[in-house]
Amino acid sequence: MLDKTAEEPMRDGGADQQEVSGTILEDAAKPAISDNAYRSQREVDAAFKKRLASLREKWEMEQKEKEKEKVGEARSLSLMRQIEMGAKEFFDTYPDVDLAALISGDPLFTYLLMKGKGLTETYAFLYDNEADGRLRRQVELEVLSNLKARNIRPHALPAANSGGNSRDIARLSDADILRIDSRVKSGERVTL
Repeated sequence: MLDKTAEEPMRDGGADQQEVSGTILEDAAKPAISDNAYRSQREVDAAFKKRLASLREKWEMEQKEKEKEKVGEARSLSLMRQIEMGAKEFFDTYPDVDLAALISGDPLFTYLLMKGKGLTETYAFLYDNEADGRLRRQVELEVLSNLKARNIRPHALPAANSGGNSRDIARLSDADILRIDSRVKSGERVTL
């Protein structure tokens, strides 16, 4: 067939040569550009990963702190409910104790309350000497009141045939003695 002459390649603008030379240029230029671009993209990716990891750590720490705060709030609320439920019994038993100062000043007392122990039991456990003293005073008062009640004697009952009220001479007032004296002077018979 027809062979191409030197002019023909020029007629079609030298497309064959451009393609050949273009692929050669592109092949030679591409690896250098893509290696630089790829290496710089790796650096960007590595920096992005580091930044993402640091942001993730920061976010996780914030979440942990929020959870700790929520747990702390829940513990505080449960402690307050427990104190409210046992406060009446506690103040009936220990009326002179400042509970707010005790809770804020004694971490062991607060710890035992948070573990579910009652106010009265915890106070008796930690401050046994004071509780024993209070119990001792309470028992002493009960014994003394029983003794006083026994020593108070009722008035003697009159005999069935006495016919009137009998009075204890030691308990008569001056006015009673004067009345009895006037009755005796008038001739009346008075029985004591």
